[in-house]
Amino acid sequence: MADPTPLNRKQIAAFVGNDPEAIRAIERLFVVAGQTTPADITALTQLVDDTIIDVGTAANTAETALSVSTSARQLAELAALHDTKAEVAISVATDAKRLADLAATAPAPLEQRLDQLQDVMAFGATAGMVIIYDATQRRWRANTITSGSNIVVTSTDGSISVATTGATGSFMAGLQTVTVVNGIITSIV
Repeated sequence: MADPTPLNRKQIAAFVGNDPEAIRAIERLFVVAGQTTPADITALTQLVDDTIIDVGTAANTAETALSVSTSARQLAELAALHDTKAEVAISVATDAKRLADLAATAPAPLEQRLDQLQDVMAFGATAGMVIIYDATQRRWRANTITSGSNIVVTSTDGSISVATTGATGSFMAGLQTVTVVNGIITSIV
């Protein structure tokens, strides 16, 4: 409860000047403050808190309404650009296809594995395998490079070595002739 002995008129006048209306207003303030109990203050505090919550809820509702209104306006503008609902549906479908095509050509996420791609068959790959395009199946396939006549292929983790054994002959490399004797290049002319 407030102090029962409020300021007198002379003290109030010293504070606000000799304005009779201001003096009466401050006297009335002291009367009301003297009548306010702690229960009144608690009730007023609760009313203020409830009002703050209501204002926050109203602000969220207004923001949602504004967002919905903006979306509705955009849809109305889109519909106004077309003569019929069918044209709008075709436009939306075309946009969806463009987005799907764009997504299909976008780089794969880092966590995606090579054998998870639709046009790659790489499951069960082992050390030294390479990805080779199979035009018949229209897919990339994991495969092993095989050795052939006078050619030895060695596959290890992350590398492939190709060597010749006992090969002798010559071939053109651009405008130069390469000569090989027993698997060793002996001249390039």
